[in-house]
Amino acid sequence: MNYKLVPYSVKLAEVRSLVGSCQESVPTKVCQQFFEVEHQKHPIGVDTNSDLFDALVELIDGDNLDPDRAYHYGYALQAMCEYLGTRLESNSWNQVKWATLEDTGLNAVMGKGSPIALPLIPDFPTIGHLPNKKIRQLIEEPKGNSLKIESDEVHGFLRDFDGWVQQAYDDKKDLVFFYY
Repeated sequence: MNYKLVPYSVKLAEVRSLVGSCQESVPTKVCQQFFEVEHQKHPIGVDTNSDLFDALVELIDGDNLDPDRAYHYGYALQAMCEYLGTRLESNSWNQVKWATLEDTGLNAVMGKGSPIALPLIPDFPTIGHLPNKKIRQLIEEPKGNSLKIESDEVHGFLRDFDGWVQQAYDDKKDLVFFYY
C-alpha cells in the first residue's frame, strides 16, 4: 500500500494560539474549508456530529484530549493547518512508502512529531514539523544537503523538499507534514 505526504506552510504561533482559544465559530469554518479541499472543491455540509468536528471543538476549546481518539486530533490539526496556512504542491509524494522518507532523510523530520500537544497517535497520520528557525538553517546550507542524497531516484523528492523549505522561508512560516 502506498501513502502520501502532505506539507503545509503555516505560522505555528497561529496554530498554537487557536488551540484553547474557545472560538465557537472556528470549528465549522475549519471543517468546511478542509472538506472542500479534500473533496475536490465540491462543497459539502459540515456534519457537526463528525469525529473531525468533535476533535476540532475539543482542541479549540482546550478540552482534555482522549487518547483513544488520537488520530482524530491529528487530522484536526491538518484541518487547522489547511485553514491557517497553505498546502504546498506535493503530487510526486502521493504514492510513497515510508522507505522513501528514509531514503530522503525526511523520516528525521517526521520524528519530531506534532507541533502541538496531542495524545500519541499509534498509526496515522504521522506528523512532523520544521520551525522557521530550523528552516533558516537549512536555507543557509548548500542546496542538496538539506536531506541526504543516496540515489538519483530521490533527487526529485529532494527538489520538492528544498522548494517547500524555500517557500516557507520566503513567507516567514513554518512547515508541518502529514503522512498517511
